[in-house]
Amino acid sequence: MLRGRTTDKAGQTRAAELRSAHHQHQEELNRTKRECEREIRRLMDEIKLKDRAVSVLDKALGLQAGHAHRLQLQTQAAEQQIAALRDAQRGGSQPNTNPAPNTCPHLSQEERDTRRFQLKIAELSAVVRKLEDRNALLSEERNELLKRLRETESQFLPLLDKNRRLSRKNEEMALSLRRLDNKLRFVTQENMEMVTMRRPNSLNDLDRSRSSYHGYSQDEREMEFLRLQVLEQQHVIDDLSKALETAGYVKNVIERDMLLRYRRQDSVRRETDL
Repeated sequence: MLRGRTTDKAGQTRAAELRSAHHQHQEELNRTKRECEREIRRLMDEIKLKDRAVSVLDKALGLQAGHAHRLQLQTQAAEQQIAALRDAQRGGSQPNTNPAPNTCPHLSQEERDTRRFQLKIAELSAVVRKLEDRNALLSEERNELLKRLRETESQFLPLLDKNRRLSRKNEEMALSLRRLDNKLRFVTQENMEMVTMRRPNSLNDLDRSRSSYHGYSQDEREMEFLRLQVLEQQHVIDDLSKALETAGYVKNVIERDMLLRYRRQDSVRRETDL
């Protein structure tokens, strides 16, 4: 019976240690879960902002492209008008090499129109070049935003997977702890009942309490009775030891995941600073 009390006390100590470890793991899991949720919300907000920025850039590119197309059409129309004026000038100068004085104002007006169209073409060409440069810059900025958006999504998905794994592991640990608590209560109650039971003082008492040991001597019956008690307590200790090892493994996995995540964030922060 003393051996049973010692084993029961060791089991209670192991159970208390397991509860404490589970409580610490629960707090660590909750803290990691809150950090993951906060990081997920931040990444979602960043994705939405980048999505809106890409939409604005697409609209701006469309407007700039339309404006550039209109300017190109105006430039082509102006060039066609200049070509027509030049053809008219050549056609008007061929029949008579000495034009009358009354045609000079008309030619002067055509020359002014030609110069005006040339200036307009130069101005439109400059505007087109500026718009093309602006479109190139907007395209580069859009590509950069799309690249960063893909990088953000690649960081977002592992956090979701990790959050699901942690939640599932937490549920498994909670279920295991409930089973161990039930087992511990059962063993504790059984030991308390055994303590209150009267110790057999004779072979007849042992026969009445353990009829299944018929055919054994008194010493053999007592030894078998004690052996069964020790075996049952050893099973309980083994179960508690396995549960404690599982809790330690889970803690190591969580610490390794957190260390990898902090290293990854530090690497990304250094690249951003550079």
